Amino acid sequence: MLVGSYKNTIDTKGRVFLPAKFRSYLGERIIIVKGAEGCLVVYTEEKYTEYIERLRKNGETAAKKYLRYLNLTAASIEPDAQGRILLTNELREHAGLTKDVLFVGMYDTVEIWNEEKAEMSVMGESSDAIDNYLIANGF
Repeated sequence: MLVGSYKNTIDTKGRVFLPAKFRSYLGERIIIVKGAEGCLVVYTEEKYTEYIERLRKNGETAAKKYLRYLNLTAASIEPDAQGRILLTNELREHAGLTKDVLFVGMYDTVEIWNEEKAEMSVMGESSDAIDNYLIANGF
């Protein structure tokens, strides 16, 4: 299970260390796609295949467009011997990744955030908004 958060820094070549705790779960090859709210989402190959199959079975035009959007810029990446991954320019630009990044475990995926954006978007959620969501959804 992928939980917790880890901070790291992108080097000048666009490489960043994938947290060791996440590497062991994610395996030798990962898929990285553009995520909602300006982050990146990291999948194992197996989880990404499952996700894509659900979209393909849907068959609706909107699902096909979303599938095309995902795969257009998706990157299949194998961490190097030191555990670094190379993020493409397009993925870095989507998430606004220039230096400091935050990896967030999301149970079976990992989100990669610009640390500053994460503080405003993710960490900035008020406890009242979270409580209201939980109550409204029966948690």
